[in-house]
Amino acid sequence: MNLQEKEQKEINFYKDSEHENPRNFTIPNLCNKMAEARIFLEKLCKYEKEFLKANTILELGAAQGWASCIVKKTYPHKNIYVSDISPYALASVPQWERIFTVALEKKITCRAQDIPLESASVDLIFCFQSAHHFVEHEKVLAEVYRILKRGGKAIFLYEPSCNRFVYPLARKRVVAKNSVEDLLEYKKMQEIASRVGFSKAEVEFYASTTNRQFLAMCYYGTLMQIPFLRKILPCTADYIFTKEY
Repeated sequence: MNLQEKEQKEINFYKDSEHENPRNFTIPNLCNKMAEARIFLEKLCKYEKEFLKANTILELGAAQGWASCIVKKTYPHKNIYVSDISPYALASVPQWERIFTVALEKKITCRAQDIPLESASVDLIFCFQSAHHFVEHEKVLAEVYRILKRGGKAIFLYEPSCNRFVYPLARKRVVAKNSVEDLLEYKKMQEIASRVGFSKAEVEFYASTTNRQFLAMCYYGTLMQIPFLRKILPCTADYIFTKEY
């Protein structure tokens, strides 16, 4: 599958999905997203300092924008922008705004590597379980660097990750389950971040058992108990990229 085909599949998912199309807001979708919200709230707590410092916050690959609505509810005086490649996904944002009784400042349909915002206009960029879908990571990080203000940060949250030696086998497994899925090679992401200008690129492995099914809970429970395995075996991770002052 080439990039154009992959992007079109991502766009059309929210048009055709039984439970996530903009014409039909379903209970299964609500329950699924709120289960994921348990993890997102853990992240919002962990990086509270960065969200508190920022005035303008952009979510990349936001899909229906529920995570941005949680941020807006938590920090009502912040300017929250939400973006996604699929207009059909963003068409559902008003439903989540009504649930959380918030109004986001901007809804932007765009590719992650082509964001229609001015340079140095955003304090904080985040995404949640989305960066592994971006494919063109160097272009994405370069674009993120462009629109961040000096001293700003980009935080890619809860991303499936692995080292480059395990990557071929791990990718084969995830693609077999879903053709648009992938993993991030954490060292490669750090190298790309350095090339495009970020002064710091940190990786925080996060072996959480929250909202996991039984086998995954056993796997991540093992990673929690044996930390060095997180750098060897596939593990979810946070990426924190800092633009120099």
